[in-house]
Amino acid sequence: MRQLTDTERKLLRIASNYISRYKYFPSVAVLSKFSGRPEAKVQAALRGLEQEGYIQFDPEIRGASRVLVPREIDMNSTLSKL
Repeated sequence: MRQLTDTERKLLRIASNYISRYKYFPSVAVLSKFSGRPEAKVQAALRGLEQEGYIQFDPEIRGASRVLVPREIDMNSTLSKL
């Protein structure tokens, strides 16, 4: 896995906190507002996070259906090697 960009790390942190509070994934507009990044940069970072396996999108669910923190990803890759 490649190292995340500053924007990707920031979006993961914002999304995790937002989901903890509101129980659903924030919109691109909300992520843009809280991160201070333009919406196009947020969308590109979300695609990068999805490609790297940090978030999973389900077309039937608004926003991401699952957000993984790096610890979970490390645990999943360790378990898959067993």
